[in-house]
Amino acid sequence: MTDANYQKHLKLLGKLCLLYDDANTQQGNTSTLLENFVDQYADGLKLASIKIFSTYQLQWLNALSGNSALANIATAAAAAYLTDPTFTADLTTVPVNPQSVTSVLAALQTEMSAGVDNKTLTTLGSTGLVHFFNSFLPSPGTWNTSGTPSYADGTFVVSAVI
Repeated sequence: MTDANYQKHLKLLGKLCLLYDDANTQQGNTSTLLENFVDQYADGLKLASIKIFSTYQLQWLNALSGNSALANIATAAAAAYLTDPTFTADLTTVPVNPQSVTSVLAALQTEMSAGVDNKTLTTLGSTGLVHFFNSFLPSPGTWNTSGTPSYADGTFVVSAVI
């Protein structure tokens, strides 16, 4: 995957990760995050992505007062995005089953690994992209987190449009 595509996808997935984190820690302003999420996905993404998120945008708006519902919306929207050709077409590592989030995330782990793209994420914590991606997997994934992150949580797991 190109650096530009990593950034494009992680800008969006980072906002869903932040919703998931905020819902689970009962912190953050999810109304502002929703507004910025809509601005983020409307900025430069294909029509297919806009169609994916309209359903989740309405659910998010209706669930603003329920933390567990917001966490479920974050994971459902991320799963829909990760398994959509908008995302999978940018992977050079072909998922065994592109309709399976587990398979797509396995391909992403391979693609980001040392010796392939050598792209890193922030080390696993109780929040952040690695924690969010691991929430989809039956056991913790093998994410490339060595050294300075190529795609740091502090840059991508933010409310602001980036």
